[in-house]
Amino acid sequence: MAWQVLYPSGQLFDISVFVFCAVHLIIKVYLKKVFMASCIILAGGRNLRMNGLCKANLLVDSRPLIAHKLELFLRWFAEVIVVCNSKNRYDYPEVKIVIDEHEGCGPLMGLYTGLKASSYDINFVTACDMPFINKTLVEMLVTKAQMYEAVVPVVGGLWEPMVAVYQKHLTAPIHENIEKGRYKMTSFFDQIKVYGIDEEQLRHVDPELKSFVNINTPNDLVQFRRMCVLEKTKSNLKQTSCNKFMPQERGGYE
Repeated sequence: MAWQVLYPSGQLFDISVFVFCAVHLIIKVYLKKVFMASCIILAGGRNLRMNGLCKANLLVDSRPLIAHKLELFLRWFAEVIVVCNSKNRYDYPEVKIVIDEHEGCGPLMGLYTGLKASSYDINFVTACDMPFINKTLVEMLVTKAQMYEAVVPVVGGLWEPMVAVYQKHLTAPIHENIEKGRYKMTSFFDQIKVYGIDEEQLRHVDPELKSFVNINTPNDLVQFRRMCVLEKTKSNLKQTSCNKFMPQERGGYE
């Protein structure tokens, strides 16, 4: 099939090659992403239990906590958005940074601001202090979101709205609740079609439910840093063990 453009002079110009190259480039870019959706990271909290320190910028293995999450999410999602407040701002390439429209309204305002800024209908939402997000769990949530307005895990009989997927059009009911002073993250659930994923389903993909662990206090941070050191040590030992069985370079034939 030929793609042609008719010039005013009456000449036909074949643009098939240009069309092919453009499509090829789009496919090449987007096939690298696992989810054609936005990831919204909420990073605008007051950090009271962390003695006022910005949790997103806390150093773990010499890098800010949020940088560890961005490294993963930029590979997984077509778009990554960080919602922060006017005091804590960030500057990361390829990341859309937006500021809470109004402060003092809690994470619900962050959700509203992130959804407004999103370029996609499906949006995975998480907090900046939740370091163990399971990729298979995200896939489960995103897949279910094709049929529901929100897909939210339920752990211990309670909603987990900070590891969930929301449709972009939910800005309307969320804004309505904010206007009424209802700032609870679940305040609009009774107005939408929400699917709750029970604990049994969650444990199939995340047996220890580590995706729902967050870093709230200085003690949590210490424990997390220790865990990172242990994981890094295990990884290095495994690599060293594997290298023992790798063929060594030789200067010539024996």
